Parts: sequence; structure tokens; C-alpha cells
Amino acid sequence: QIHESGHAGFGIAAGKEMVRLVNSREWRAADRKELKTRIDEECEKTLKEFRAQEVAYDKKTDHGRTQGARLKTTPVMTGLPR
Repeated sequence: QIHESGHAGFGIAAGKEMVRLVNSREWRAADRKELKTRIDEECEKTLKEFRAQEVAYDKKTDHGRTQGARLKTTPVMTGLPR
């Protein structure tokens, strides 16, 4: 749960950064479509940066193993009705 909370934190931080980004600029565009495209491009850059941080986080924590994360699995039973 600690590990997944870390991932949630990245998502929340990325969202806040995108809101800050959008609100901190005076956006100029010829029309709504161009404005949307510009904002989408900038937000995508932000998401890319946060995704890279998440990759580094997973690498550093060995996908949560160093934080005690364990994957619970159940045996797969074949031939049984669902």
C-alpha cells in the first residue's frame, strides 16, 4: 500500500502541476482548437516528466519490494465454470 500511495502521489502532483501550468500563462491562439492543442501539448510534456519520475521510483523501490509490497496470487483452476 505504501508503494501504490507513492504512485498516487505522482498522479496528484502531475494534476496540480498541469492546473498551475494552465493558470499561470496567458494563452493565445487563433481558435479553440489551436488553444486546446497548445494546452494538450504542454500538459503532455508535464505527464511525460512525471511518468519518468514514476519509472525511476519503481526502479529505486524494485516495484515496491524494498517497501514491503507483495503480490497476492491465487492458483488458476482450469475447466471450472465461471
